[in-house]
Amino acid sequence: ERSPIGESQSNGRVERCIRSIGGQIRTLKDALEFKIKSIVPATHPLMTWLVQWASFTHSRCQVGRDRSTPYERLKCKKFTRAIAQFGERVLYKEIRESTNKKEKLDVMWLRGVWLGVDEHAEEVLIGTDEGVVRAHSVKRLAVQDRWRKESVLAVKGTTEEPVPGRGVIPAPTAIRVEIESEKQLLKLE
Repeated sequence: ERSPIGESQSNGRVERCIRSIGGQIRTLKDALEFKIKSIVPATHPLMTWLVQWASFTHSRCQVGRDRSTPYERLKCKKFTRAIAQFGERVLYKEIRESTNKKEKLDVMWLRGVWLGVDEHAEEVLIGTDEGVVRAHSVKRLAVQDRWRKESVLAVKGTTEEPVPGRGVIPAPTAIRVEIESEKQLLKLE
């Protein structure tokens, strides 16, 4: 069924949803700016993730007249995954791929910024100063350590290009950073 051109009122339910998600975007942005005590420009890469997170939380948390969320109506089950606040600093554990095994003494928990959940894989999306990665385990930091302006504003990567310079790809499981001491070891070998 098609609605008449220029008649947005005929799309009442859709228009209400758009208005609701627009309000959610403004609220999330305002809450983030309040927590980090700084303005996040509308052009910052973080904003693409914020829009995605707003629609995700709307479908998982917005309770309708029937006392269920859109997610519950679609999947016939509640969304039960623990989540953090958008832009919150967290500790995350990288997803291990069979070709990239960690050594026993490698750092297991890394710091990043919570950007949301990949709804298709139920993995967490974490922002870093090099791009966005997927993770399977997350730990929240102590309340006084959760919000740092520098960490939030340093996040690189958008929903279209999670790792800048790599083109349009899904968010990787890890971003390999070569440490200066490793470069020296490689030269010795």
